[in-house]
Amino acid sequence: MWPRRGGYQAVFLDASLTGRGATARRGKGSVKDAAARRTLSGGLHQRIALWYLGPYSHNWALRVQLRRPWALTISKAYGVFYGNIIRTDDAASRWVRAVPEQATDSTGFCARHDLGDGMKVAGLFAGIGGLEAGFAAAGHRSLMLCEIWEPARAVLAARFPGVPIEADIAQLHALPGDVDLVVGGFPCQDLSQAGRTAGITGKRSGLVGHVFRLLDQNRVPWVVLENVSFMLHLDQGRALRTLVEEFEARGYRWAYRVVNSLAFLPQRRERVLFVATTTDVDPADVLFADDVPVPILQTSLSTHAHGFYWTEGVRGLGWAPDAVPTLKNGSTVGIASPPAILLPDGSAITPDIRDAERLQGFEADWTKPTETSSRPSLRWSLVGNAVTVPVAEWLGGRLARPGSHQRDRDGVLDADGRWPRAARFDGDHRLKVTIGGYPVWRERQPLAEFLSFGGKLLSARATRGFLARTDRSTLRFVPGFLPRLRDHLAVMDEHQRGTRYHSDLQAIAAE
Repeated sequence: MWPRRGGYQAVFLDASLTGRGATARRGKGSVKDAAARRTLSGGLHQRIALWYLGPYSHNWALRVQLRRPWALTISKAYGVFYGNIIRTDDAASRWVRAVPEQATDSTGFCARHDLGDGMKVAGLFAGIGGLEAGFAAAGHRSLMLCEIWEPARAVLAARFPGVPIEADIAQLHALPGDVDLVVGGFPCQDLSQAGRTAGITGKRSGLVGHVFRLLDQNRVPWVVLENVSFMLHLDQGRALRTLVEEFEARGYRWAYRVVNSLAFLPQRRERVLFVATTTDVDPADVLFADDVPVPILQTSLSTHAHGFYWTEGVRGLGWAPDAVPTLKNGSTVGIASPPAILLPDGSAITPDIRDAERLQGFEADWTKPTETSSRPSLRWSLVGNAVTVPVAEWLGGRLARPGSHQRDRDGVLDADGRWPRAARFDGDHRLKVTIGGYPVWRERQPLAEFLSFGGKLLSARATRGFLARTDRSTLRFVPGFLPRLRDHLAVMDEHQRGTRYHSDLQAIAAE
């Protein structure tokens, strides 16, 4: 069974062609706004629409069975992919899964390549399945998942039906024997600037040691790990040094790179992607094949939304033009802490959880299944801890079809032992790699138009607290930002007075 993608079951078009007719029918699961069956008839050249799977036009998969003399071609028009069934004398009978090839520039995904059956994946520290969903969109499939937190397991059970889910990696005795790829965003609470910074040996982040225990039993050819970019600097880079030494001792070549989710979605989120392999493929040809310059965004407060952290204002702001700053997993006591967004009309809001899910590349309400057993506010922690889905999809596509690393990007690692934003090990030497954090630049709606669920007005109390912190801050703010927030505060105070007045009138009437 294929995992769910974008909240819906992956779709197969099972085209069996007889005479002059052809039938395309939907597989198991449901897809909104798609006809369950279409009949093609007449002529030698027929066109069928491929069903759309998810929030972005590049998220799609197709399996079609063809019998001689029929063949299938793929095309794209106005953001919709089409399959053209044509007659050809030498078309072989075969199964084809078509998925988009990663573009090396900002033009998007239009090409096609054949993945066969893709890689078989074991997802450790799976969270809500960001890595696994992205890899599934690239043609790979999960054989097992492992996640200890019950709210996250509830999401995995709903979104990856039929995939076995183990609870505790410490109790996991072995990986499935036919796994090609181990993926995991191991716990980052002890590594992140927002966490306790206990380091790689911390109680939670130290769990990555179980990955090596499992690899010692089954030398899986590919490993992908994800974590916060702060791991490069914590304790003079001890966390990353531990990882590379462990992989090198086991005969793996590796490469890592800091990638920004802003390349794909309106969220500024930097994460380290670490790829290791025992195969003949150079992991640098996976991670470093794509790179585009950072686009210069022309924004203004009157035309674009701007994200910021309303909980800060003294030493930091998290300012994000036409984007939101990194979605966090909340405070150490589990209180949600969404960023604020100043809209072009001058109002300040915090986004709805469904938009937060979409800002991570999930379908809206991806985490809703957890509400059956947990409090709804935990959805913010689930989303904040997740891996951005289109980032994983890009990486999964490159794993299926590596590109070419430009060796002139290589350099010598700094003698002080500090880790750069990208590096690799070629089997003999560790090398610094000069490359940006944007493998592609995906066209997207402006943030104000991207938001679909309204959000919640930033309260007078929250706004007043933020403005009070800015009064004693030495930060420099964009001209017009603070006056707009003060206007928002005035509106909220007036609304609060009006609400209190109406409450008093109701109380008097009740007497």
